[in-house]
Amino acid sequence: MKQTIIILTILLSEIINAQEVDYHLYSPTASSWDIVEFSLYNTTGHQFLLRETIDNKGRVIELEFLKDGKLINDPLCY
Repeated sequence: MKQTIIILTILLSEIINAQEVDYHLYSPTASSWDIVEFSLYNTTGHQFLLRETIDNKGRVIELEFLKDGKLINDPLCY
């Protein structure tokens, strides 16, 4: 019985802390990042992607700029 309660507690905490990841196609310019297409279903074959992590309340908690599937260390423009 205790094991069942522990397992249910772990599963519920995972559901509560669930995160969603969404990908957007972007195009870098000299001074900005232009979003070309929102919410991609298929990310294969795209060079520049923006990975958006959203918490269970719909808030954006992380934005990551990717080039060829790798995180760009300095995504800031001027």
